[in-house]
Parts: sequence; C-alpha cells; structure tokens
Amino acid sequence: MKLLPDNSFEYDVFICHSSKDKPIITTLIEDLKNENITYWIDAEQIEFGDSITEKITEGLETSKYVIPCLSKNLKNSGWTRAEYGSILNAEFSGNSKKRVIPFLLEDCDVNDIPTLLRDKKRVTYSNKTEFNEFINFLKNNRLSETETNSLTASNGVSYFQSRNPEISKTFISPSTGIKFVLIPEGEFIMGSENLDNEKPVHKVKIKNSFYLGKYLVTHKQWRTIMDSDFPSSSKDNFPVGVSWNEAIEFIKKINMVEGENKYRLPSEAEWEYACRAGTKTRYFFGDDESKLGDCAWYGFRNLFGHAHPVGEKKPNPLGLYDIYGNIEEWCQDKWHDNYDVAPSDGSAWEDGSSSNRVCRGGMFNCIARDCRSASRKKYNSGKRRFHIGFRVVREI
Repeated sequence: MKLLPDNSFEYDVFICHSSKDKPIITTLIEDLKNENITYWIDAEQIEFGDSITEKITEGLETSKYVIPCLSKNLKNSGWTRAEYGSILNAEFSGNSKKRVIPFLLEDCDVNDIPTLLRDKKRVTYSNKTEFNEFINFLKNNRLSETETNSLTASNGVSYFQSRNPEISKTFISPSTGIKFVLIPEGEFIMGSENLDNEKPVHKVKIKNSFYLGKYLVTHKQWRTIMDSDFPSSSKDNFPVGVSWNEAIEFIKKINMVEGENKYRLPSEAEWEYACRAGTKTRYFFGDDESKLGDCAWYGFRNLFGHAHPVGEKKPNPLGLYDIYGNIEEWCQDKWHDNYDVAPSDGSAWEDGSSSNRVCRGGMFNCIARDCRSASRKKYNSGKRRFHIGFRVVREI
C-alpha cells in the first residue's frame, strides 16, 4: 500500500468505468491529460499478477475524488460493480472525506444512476459547459484548507506551501508522461557537520516554487522522447542509468518537443531542499537509520545487486519516491570540495573547471550513511553509469 502525506493525494480523480465504454473513456483520458488532471484508471495501474481488489482499494485511497462513469454497460460489469461497492461504502460510511461525482456518459439516462447517487450534482460529459466547470472545480479544489496553509513532515516539522494558490499541486509532461509534484518556495539549512565536503552548514533561500519529478526518469520515458534505449534496459518502469551529458540531451529534447525552456536538472540546493521536505534530521523521517529500508533500496549486502522499479518504497513528505537509494541522481552543479562561497539563492553552482558533476541520494548497494539528505558524491559528467539516473525540474 502506498503511504502518502496527510492531506495529500496522488491523483485528482479515480475513474470507475466499464471496459465496454473504452472508446469514450479514451477520449475522456485525453481531455484530462490536456488539462493536467491526474487520474487513476485500472488499465494503467493494474498489472498482470496484481490483486485487483487491493489495487482498487489503493487507487481509492490515493485519489481525492471518485468519478463513476455511468452507463448501461457499467451496470452490467462484474468487476465494476465491485469497484462500485467500494465507492459507495467510502461515500456513505462516514469515514471518508472523498467526494463521489457521478459522471454521465453519452448513452446514460437517469435509470442508470444508482439510487444513492441520484440526488448528487453530476456531470454530463457531452455537455461541454458542465465538463469545463468540472475541470475548473478539480483545479480549484486541489488544496484543502490545511494543505493551503502548511504540510507537516513525518517528524513534526512544518513547511509552507506556495503562497500562490493558483499554482497546481501537480503537473504531467504532455510529451513524456513524467509526473511532477510542486515544491514550494522557502528556506532551509543545507549541509551537515558529518563530512568536510558537506561543510559549512549554511542557509539557502529558494525564492520560487518549482515542479520536481515524482519519480526517477524511467526507460519507458527515455524511449518516448529519445526514440531509442540502451541494450541493457529491462523493464519500462526501471530508472534509466545515463551520463550527465545524456541527461542534458534528454532535457533539451523535451524543451524542443514541448516548445518551452522550462525543463532542467535540479540544482544541488533544490535537490536537498526537496529531499528534506522541511526536516533538519539525517533523513526526512528522523535520525533512526533502521527505518531507511521502508523508504529506500540500499545496503552493502546488495554489492552485486541491481536497480528496482520506481515507486515501490515509501515517499518523502512531499511525495517524492526513491529520493534515497535505488540509483543516484545527477544535479546541475559542478563539483566543489565544500560549500565555501556556495550560492545562497538555490541556484546551481557552475563556477570552476571541474569535469565532475554532483550526484545525490545514494544507490541500491550503498551504506546507510550515503543515503543521508546531506550526502553528496562526484562523478565525471561524460561517463555513463548504470547506477546514476536523474529526475527533472520544470520551472513554473
């Protein structure tokens, strides 16, 4: 089961539908993508061998709103009736804060609406005015009152959300499908007293909110934009291992395809700020490294180990997965041996002649110390390594 921060949801909507309505559902999905609405749908989330019941339950728990797509086909679908049971139970048990919004497909009449949902305000997909109002409703209600004011990290440290309530909490790249989460502006204390290259500890102010990839870039996303893959690639959902130079080429191509110049690598300061998520401890969950296994693929025992599919461990309080372990992550910055005269505004530190770039986060066979929020390493920017990948920033 995926565990998310309090008052946070991974998806805007959970879509319940009949497989016989696939053509119109496909059109609906495209409309949602165009509006950057995040969605849970069984065809994309349930893989062979998964427990359907468990996946449906997980989808409901990680979605803010539920939209049963009502039609005659829906009434006659066995598995969809199982979804319906879970939906109605969540709606009327008194234990859920979710809202069920009946969504009428083109062939639906009032007799196809369950009795318990007939008095609820509904959306008719063929009515474009209603559908546009529905989209605006989703965008305007992404942040609850508690979310708008602050989020609380797992150790009780609060950080403020973006002061601009109009900024969407999530974004999806239309060219690659990369999912982003909002990282709010703020201040933090960067570095530690543990190692010389993590000193001096210093304050950094992140002046502008930004989006950061929820997951490491995967082989599937790499192929989508680069039209090629590496011979050693295995499964779509595994993080791709590349050189820093190759990561930059990937980002250049996204910017070209989407006609913008908003995608880039995170600066080292932005990476640590997002990783810490308002915390000052060794890890975002505290100082007890015995809990690291819940959040990271790591361990010296895995000396001959391998990368893992993204998103299998718990995220940090901002909803970032694999921020520790799995594979290391490139940052924009050139390597410096310490933080003397480092930028204090969160920008990338690109002065100097070093051919090495900064990597963060640790990997699948590292020791716990190398997964700390402040831990940093250096690698040559031109050499591809299977244990180093990246996640992408999108500027707002």
